[in-house]
Amino acid sequence: MLPVILGGVALAAVGYGIKKYCEDEKCFLDEDMHYSFVDVSKKATSETDICEELNHVKLLLHKTTIRETEYALAEINNLPSEVRPPMKEPNSDGELTHIEPTEENQKTIQMFCDILLKAKDVQDVFLQELDVVLIQSSDYSEFTADEKEKVHTVLILYKTIQEAMQLPMTFDDVTINRTVKRAFERLNILVDN
Repeated sequence: MLPVILGGVALAAVGYGIKKYCEDEKCFLDEDMHYSFVDVSKKATSETDICEELNHVKLLLHKTTIRETEYALAEINNLPSEVRPPMKEPNSDGELTHIEPTEENQKTIQMFCDILLKAKDVQDVFLQELDVVLIQSSDYSEFTADEKEKVHTVLILYKTIQEAMQLPMTFDDVTINRTVKRAFERLNILVDN
């Protein structure tokens, strides 16, 4: 009976530790954050909803695919420095805090969310291909031309996603920045090819 009691106490302590860690790190296991990630697929109906949806998609992308891409590229030895991306936290420049809730703006922002989710799926496939390469060797100088091409494909998509996510969305709180529209269109073309 004593081992069962000690096991229960140990299990409770581990659960408490995980809960504290998730609260401190704001990881997706937090109920509010989990709820927001689940709701990403729903269509937003108001300005606040659409802004929140875009920010949640960006956060989801950063905490999963972007971070995994940075770590995968960091594993590669002898990767030329001009190719190696810096690991960075998301900045607030790309956050959308307020914009006029016109129908056009809402459609555009919803399109941005769809493009980011599609880019996430495509990059995840590229990362699976890169995993196969990295399991065999992590030395870039030993990669075949095809393997180097896979690294460059991952890197190009990574940089394009980062550019689209980091640009300021609006300057006047009324219209969406043209630079952002171009960046998302480039991203859309890249993931459609």
